[in-house]
Amino acid sequence: LVDRFDAVSYVRLTQAMDSHDIRRSRPRFQEILSALTIPIVVVGIDSDMLYPAGECQELAKLLPNGRYEEISSPHGHDAFLIEFGQLNPIVQSLQTELSEQPV
Repeated sequence: LVDRFDAVSYVRLTQAMDSHDIRRSRPRFQEILSALTIPIVVVGIDSDMLYPAGECQELAKLLPNGRYEEISSPHGHDAFLIEFGQLNPIVQSLQTELSEQPV
């Protein structure tokens, strides 16, 4: 990862994720999620301590057209940067699903 990502950029992205709140100046969290009717895949990582898999599963349940997929990895949250062999089929499946939907 050191060769692929700048450390300062990584810190800034982490700060942005930690401070982002979709509820800011909006109605309840469930109301926001219920408005998202497109297919959404929530991908959890079994070793992620930043966004635990259980919380990702709960998020997927709150989405009207959401589903949950899980990556198994010893790399924690960084698995989404490393385990592209597991992530790519999940993303490709969603792309196929979206391409088959009427516009």
